[in-house]
Amino acid sequence: MSTFPRNLKRPIAVQHQAKEQHYINNYEITSQISQGPGDGPYHYGSHYSNSGIVLHFLVRLPPFTQLFLRYQDGNFDIPDRTFHSMQTTWRLASLDSTTDFKELIPEFFFLPEIFLNSEAIYLCVCVCVAGFNMGVRQNGERVHHVQLPPWSGDDPRRFVLVHRAALESPLVTHNLHHWIDLVFGYKQTGKTAVEAINVFHPATYFGYDVEDGGDEISREARKAMIKTYGQTPQQLFTSPHPLATTGPTQSPQKDEDDLESRSFSPRQAPEVLHEVRGLRWGTYAGSPADERPILALVQTLKTPATRLASLSHTELLLMPHATHLLNIGPTKGASGAYILTSHHQDGIIRCRRLKDNTPQPLISVPPNEQVTWCVCGANQVWIGLASGQILVYLVVASHVGEELVVSLPPTLLPAHTAPVTHMYLSDAFNICISGGKDGMCVLWDTNRLSYIRSIGWSGVEVSLLAMSETLGDWASITPLGSMASVLRLYTVNGALVDSAVTPAPVTALAFTSSPEGTAINVIATSMADGVIRLWSVWDLRAVRELKTDRARQPIASLQYSQDNLHLCGITESGILVVWESSLVKTKIPKFITVLPV
Repeated sequence: MSTFPRNLKRPIAVQHQAKEQHYINNYEITSQISQGPGDGPYHYGSHYSNSGIVLHFLVRLPPFTQLFLRYQDGNFDIPDRTFHSMQTTWRLASLDSTTDFKELIPEFFFLPEIFLNSEAIYLCVCVCVAGFNMGVRQNGERVHHVQLPPWSGDDPRRFVLVHRAALESPLVTHNLHHWIDLVFGYKQTGKTAVEAINVFHPATYFGYDVEDGGDEISREARKAMIKTYGQTPQQLFTSPHPLATTGPTQSPQKDEDDLESRSFSPRQAPEVLHEVRGLRWGTYAGSPADERPILALVQTLKTPATRLASLSHTELLLMPHATHLLNIGPTKGASGAYILTSHHQDGIIRCRRLKDNTPQPLISVPPNEQVTWCVCGANQVWIGLASGQILVYLVVASHVGEELVVSLPPTLLPAHTAPVTHMYLSDAFNICISGGKDGMCVLWDTNRLSYIRSIGWSGVEVSLLAMSETLGDWASITPLGSMASVLRLYTVNGALVDSAVTPAPVTALAFTSSPEGTAINVIATSMADGVIRLWSVWDLRAVRELKTDRARQPIASLQYSQDNLHLCGITESGILVVWESSLVKTKIPKFITVLPV
């Protein structure tokens, strides 16, 4: 990042040395005043985190809006005091105010909706307006969306993504232990806290006994003060917190004779954002930061397979068409893995343990229905039907590896008006996304087995779906004639991030899953000509192509290994292609072939 105004070695209130004397004077004055039970000298009479501060930041987002109004006796705050600008909030906390020194809340790093005043307000049956009426400031501006820094492009999602990258940056990593010392550590209390100008009212510290001494009125006043002012976290460390350390960077091994591994000639990695320096693409197969991704394997499979699935950190399954992996239990791996097949003419979905060859009937779909798609999650089987309905079965085993038991009747989820064409289930976000020939995508809650929202209704079928297991964003593919496809990227809450027309029809789709903040993940799309194109999940910009003359065929399935260092694909004719990162050397995943039944 180009600029870090926050000095993590100092409390938020004394970011500027000019403010130090004010709080030092506070401490001296309060130390001279006659102290009652539980009182003592302090620098700050208020706190950096309390319920009022949290509601101040979350005022635009129900149900916090209602809690804020209750907190403010049914009214929004004075417009000029309402959270309306990041610049103003920072300036007040760090410089201009002597009573306002808020710390950030976690939502600043993952929830862009807190900056948007977009909640639908129904004035009557047929009149709806967007946003709460939070008044007009003295300069005549309406308090609406929060004003963000210029580098964000006035985009809350970009702000949150960059903000999280800043949190995970080397500069913050190497200085965060100083902030821990102030908030949770040895500079929280005692002489070191006084020297650090970091002493709050004694009643705000963890363990303070509100019932200790004084009359009933005084005790109730202290309880109200703690509830309003907030509470300092429990002290966790009594000595300086150590500096975070990272392991040594592994050097990629060069192989100058492997000419086919050169997807690109050496070049500088493209910028993530022009406005922000220091952002890192990350380490994964095909990363724009990797000059030289390696084509590690091209192999013609002896057993037919057109689908890939991740079994564990080091194992991937090669599966035939209409074959699905079902994991039973909290851990992934062969011990809790079952294989489902959904292509049988009798409409019965069969199941077997991974290491067995004899399938057993598991689910019988209703008469006159046809299974068009099947997807499995943790102890759930979702079945899409030609009628547009979705059936969800809960599947359990009394012990790992035993015969499965299906709960009946299934949960019926109606939403589509045409056959279900694709589904993706995310255990990380407990969401299932379904797409249909009606062009509609539907988000479902897999915990409650309930409807969340519908996106689109273009009439052009949704052919592919995938979801980021780290960010929650999801992508859809719809055909654009016979020569191209439309790639759309949405947030987990259904907001369209961007769309792009691909240069050829898309045949498979996958996300990388590198930790957010330390990498910019990509969407991998395979094209009908065998080329794999990677797109940035930040702005849906094409950042790389992977191709080889040894597999110029459409790839039917794409799958990243769980460490993201290998991108694996299977062509329609059964050729396995594996690309790997040259930045970190690891073994190629073990491929387990699932025999057709």
